[in-house]
Amino acid sequence: MSDPNTAVVRQFLEALEKKDLSLVKARVDLTFDNPISGKGSGIEAYRSFLSGFLHSIEHIEIKHLLEAGDHVAAHWEAETVFGVIPVLQLFHFQDGMIADSVTIFDPRPVLGN
Repeated sequence: MSDPNTAVVRQFLEALEKKDLSLVKARVDLTFDNPISGKGSGIEAYRSFLSGFLHSIEHIEIKHLLEAGDHVAAHWEAETVFGVIPVLQLFHFQDGMIADSVTIFDPRPVLGN
């Protein structure tokens, strides 16, 4: 049986692969942090950031999901036009929706370094 928060993370990753951010179940006041945009807030700002990368994603493979209460850690790999990029993403949930996302990956392939 899948934890509801883990199911939301799976849906988030499927949304990236399908290039359909309307499937992302997140709070309007979501906060996020990643090595490209840094810290930000708001679902529209997050969708705007993500939409810049959707064209480069060819496939997503979930390696591990670990749920603990209102938190889910996701280790996944994105097969992209830049190569395979391993990602560790930490999610915090409120009311069954993503409230915070911290994404850790090496940005050098994306930035052309």
